[in-house]
Amino acid sequence: DFGYGHKSNNPDIVTPSNQISSMAENRNNHPYALWSGKSMSAAQVTGAIALLREAHPDWENKDLISSITQTYQPIVIKPTHNDEIGSLRLNEAIHASVSIHPNELIFKLDSQAKKEKITYPLSFKSLIEGKKTYNIDVQWIDKPKAATVHVPETITLSKGDSKIVDVTLHKGDEQEKEGNYRGKLMIRGDGMFNSIPFILQVSPPKNTKTLEDMSFNVESKGNQYQFVVDLPIKANFLYSF
Repeated sequence: DFGYGHKSNNPDIVTPSNQISSMAENRNNHPYALWSGKSMSAAQVTGAIALLREAHPDWENKDLISSITQTYQPIVIKPTHNDEIGSLRLNEAIHASVSIHPNELIFKLDSQAKKEKITYPLSFKSLIEGKKTYNIDVQWIDKPKAATVHVPETITLSKGDSKIVDVTLHKGDEQEKEGNYRGKLMIRGDGMFNSIPFILQVSPPKNTKTLEDMSFNVESKGNQYQFVVDLPIKANFLYSF
């Protein structure tokens, strides 16, 4: 759903949801009416899944989802920020040549971390006859200062092939600023393109203090009890009640 009451910043897929013609029982003697909202867009995605299942009864559920989420039509919402979401393209989804999982990657780093290496496997499965070669490019939307993502430039698949590609994030000695850094893997070949979003989450250093560094005390005042917790210096405040 995009438009009417939409709150998400990064939906998997979008379809029209505003002023959609739908059936309307006993509405001024007219069988149809215009409606808006998530119920209108959800039905379009459900129908697309049904058509994909009919066209490819041998596809697994994850292949159906992959074909939709990785063949979208890019829509730039805020050009100055390069925010991008995807509009459903059913014809491209039906003719998808490769299934890729997972649909997104999340890397997590401590802002004070020195050299670090994080690797995630990306699974490729061929869905068509013949041998096809795909090119893989890394594109940053919000480029970090000290981290880079590496992936093989190409992968070749034949019918029925399933291969694993390692996507590796390298962090150098330089300190990385806290925040979220977005990017995507652009996979092109056979006249199509797939997009796998990824995000690097850089968080503040984790507090290394443990429960052993804290003290607990219960004080009785008549029929009332006061619970006192002394936190170590610089410990994060947890709850207020």
